[in-house]
Order: sequence, then structure tokens, then C-alpha cells
Amino acid sequence: MTDLRPEDLGGETGRRLLEYIRNRRWFGQKSLDPETITVLDILPLDSREQIYIAIVEIGFHGMGSAYYSVPLSVSMKEYQGTVASIDLGGMKMFLQDAFLNPDYTKAMILGIASEMEIGGMNGTMKFFKTSFLKMPEFRGFETIKSEQSNSSSIVDRSIILKNYRYLQNGENPDLEMTLALSVRSSFRNVPRPMGYAIYEGKGMKLYLACSWEFLDGSVDAWTYYTERFISLAQNLEDLSSFKEEILRLGSELGRITGSMHRSLSLMDEDAFRPEPLQKGDLTGILNESMEYMMTCFKLLRPYAEKNAGYVERLLKIGGNENLKNISERMISGITVSHLKKIRVHGDYHLGQILIWKDDFHIIDFEGEPVRSMEERREKQSPMKDLAGIIRSMDYLISYVVLGTGNKKLENEREILLKETREIVVDSYKRAFTGYSEILPGNSEKFNELLDIYILEKSSYELLYEINNRPSWIEIPLVPLVNILEISRSSRKENSGKG
Repeated sequence: MTDLRPEDLGGETGRRLLEYIRNRRWFGQKSLDPETITVLDILPLDSREQIYIAIVEIGFHGMGSAYYSVPLSVSMKEYQGTVASIDLGGMKMFLQDAFLNPDYTKAMILGIASEMEIGGMNGTMKFFKTSFLKMPEFRGFETIKSEQSNSSSIVDRSIILKNYRYLQNGENPDLEMTLALSVRSSFRNVPRPMGYAIYEGKGMKLYLACSWEFLDGSVDAWTYYTERFISLAQNLEDLSSFKEEILRLGSELGRITGSMHRSLSLMDEDAFRPEPLQKGDLTGILNESMEYMMTCFKLLRPYAEKNAGYVERLLKIGGNENLKNISERMISGITVSHLKKIRVHGDYHLGQILIWKDDFHIIDFEGEPVRSMEERREKQSPMKDLAGIIRSMDYLISYVVLGTGNKKLENEREILLKETREIVVDSYKRAFTGYSEILPGNSEKFNELLDIYILEKSSYELLYEINNRPSWIEIPLVPLVNILEISRSSRKENSGKG
């Protein structure tokens, strides 16, 4: 049978393929107008089963282009995921989304196991395995339907294959981080990577897929604990049991985060070796935070009546000059001479933590999806992750308050948030042996640096909630207002002493 060629995806077939791609959940540039599709390469993954991987370049009207990976299959019958009908070697055939075909996943795993190489017209697809690979029997296949940016399938409840749709040139932090932690550290709370596939051509290195062990029976911490704490809060007579369990969770999260950072800080390869933190790093974070807040000020006024307290307090702080002064005050108290940057998770929250066999396991080291691959691999202060998990705990507690309307809990919310932060930090420090070589050893200075990263996180969250979930704006408002007010009053006190 004739192999699929780039010219077969031209004309009307190409237009249908472009339309199919733009309507998928994993298509990331939904705000742009996709105008053209160009096939960079078609790689015959399994010629007998007519399964291919197309590397396509999608052009946007006046906004550049992006590369995507599209597994395709050709069949004489029309099935779910049919993209278009095509003429192939004089026969009417159907072009389909091969990700939905179990034979595609099987071919990828077999390619990894044999470390196969597949030549294309403009490059080569290469497979690599790790020492952790355990071959499945290919008895069961499932697809994960909840994903946004990738497409994953599960084989025999033992291997998960993550297919990257939006392709960026460079090393993949998701694989890089889990491989380093699994092979070069004592940290065992990540799924072990089993293999991966890349495409090399035209000066690019594109990661197409990676496979990990599948933690069968696991549940993400956000799902588990929202259900757990809502159930507790609905039958709450006093806060002691609820508070005790929240603080126990905070302690465990601090422990696992500190252990991960300790392992990452001890690595000596160029990509992982700790580097000095610069004042410019903190200035950049604060500038980004202030930009978010200036946008928020313009959008918040309609919500001033409903969320009068915190919105009014934030608006009183408002103004570019005030924010600039606060930013300068926050950074002036930080001495960076002994502080370090390390590799971090970068997009760390309860949804990225799995509960499996009575312990936490951390997943999805891709970093923030909106950033380039190069930016995601940059070293940062460990405070990036610590702030992320503290903010995630805030969301958990606030979600329970909003979901149950429990007045006792609502009245104690700010106190509980403060105590949760304290116990996360204390547990983190105990687990991160030698943390004072990377972060401030003095507790006051430690918290001042942490505030900078919580400010960054909560200012972004506020902008997101205004645009997407206005009823949730108070969740990021509380830490944002508290940090800004403390920083402003502290600046005034310091000015008065001068």
C-alpha cells in the first residue's frame, strides 16, 4: 500500500486537517487565527498498519508560526477521529487521528524498547529507553480525556505515554527533571521515566513523546483533599479536627517539597548546578507582579461593592508610583550575596502531586506552559515552588469555605492560612538540610524573600480570576493586600527613621 506523503496533506485535506487541529483541546493558540498548515515531515511509525507522525507548521495571520505533532493513520473505513477522506494510490481512504488507535501507542512503546530510528524527508525520529523500562503485555489501552496541552495514553495500567502536541526546540524539562531525580539522587517521589522519542531535523530537537511508569490507583492531591475537607467541613462542630488535618497536610507538603529541593541543590551537572541569585532576578519578578496589578486595578472597580473590604484596600494602595515604592522597599531588604538558584518544578501546586501508596509523588515538571522551553529550564530560587504550594493550600482552604458556606471556618480562614504557611515553611526547612546555603537562614529574611514570590503568584492569580472566575477574586486578594500593606507601612516607618 502507498505510504502517506506530505503532498497528500495539501489542498482541501490540509484545510480539513488544520480545522481539526484548531478544534482540539490541546491546540494552544486559540486566541490566534491559524491561516496556513505546512507539513515539515511525515514519519512512517508503522507502515504495515499505516500509522504515521506528521510534524506540521501552523502559520498565524501576522503572528508567526508554531510546530505541532499530529499522529495520523489511514484506513479504508471511517472511524471516530476521522479528519478527511483522501485519495491514496487511486483508492479512497480515510485520514484519522491515530492517537485514538491503540496500535499507535503500541508502536511507540515498541519503538522505545528497540531504540528505533525512523528517517523522514527533513529529519529523523529517534527513540531512547531507560533502565526503568518494563515491557507491557499490551492487553489494555486507555486515553486520558482531561488533559489540555498534551495527549496521554495508558498501557496495561503500568506505563503512561505522554504525547507532546505543541513542539518547542530544546531539551524537555519534564523528562530531564524526572530522569535526574530518579537516576542521580535519593529522591524517589517521582514516576520513573521509561523512554522517549525525539525528532531531529533542520537544526531542531523536538520532543515528541515520553513514557513513565503509571502509578495505578493514584489520585491527585487537589481532587482528594477538596473532597476530603468539604466532607469534614459539612459535618463540623468544632474546628479542631479540621485544623489538625489541614496542618498535617501542610507539614507533609513542606517535607516533600524540601526533600525535592535538597536533592536538586546537590546535583553538580551544568544544567543543575546551583548558581548565584541576582538582584535582577528579583527585580524582574517584582516588575512582572506590578504589571499584573496595574492591569488588575483597571478591571477591579466593578467588583468593589461586592468585595468591598479587600478590593477597596487594594485600590487605595494603587497607582504606579506607590507600587514602585513598595517594590523598591521589598527588594532593598534582601541581601543576595549568598543566595542561590537551582532547578525547580516551576508550576507547582496540588494538582501536580499524586497520592500513591500513602505518599506524595510529584509529576509534570514541564514548567509554566506559556513560557518557552528555554525559560522553563532556567534556574530559579526554590521560593518559586514553595510559594506555589502555599498558594495552592490557600486555594484548597478557600475552596472549602466557598463550597460549604461554613461560617466558623470562614471566620477563622485568615488565621488558618497564616498557620498553614508557618507549618509548611517549618517542615520545608527541616527537610531541606543545608537550606541556608541556598536561601536566607534568618527567618525574617526568609519570609521577606518568600513574600516576593507569593506576590508574583497571587497577582497573576488575581488577574486570572477577574477574567475567568470573578466570584473567586477574594482568594488571591487576601495575601496580595496583606503583603502590600505590610510592605507599604514598613517603608513609611523606615522613611520616618531616616
